[in-house]
Amino acid sequence: MAFLNWMGSIIPIASAGYTLADRIDLIMTWIERTQQRRALARLDDRLLADIGLCRTQAERESSKPGWEE
Repeated sequence: MAFLNWMGSIIPIASAGYTLADRIDLIMTWIERTQQRRALARLDDRLLADIGLCRTQAERESSKPGWEE
């Protein structure tokens, strides 16, 4: 099932109408999102509390793949 979700999110960028620049921008967004989620996972509980998150919320967010909003 995860594969189908992944494929469903990839297929639109392979469709006609998306330029190479659009595809590169999208991939860069995915990379940035992945980096931000990894950084979030490294925060301690005190810093998470400062930004209004608990450990469970941070783990849930940081476990998402980069292409998922």
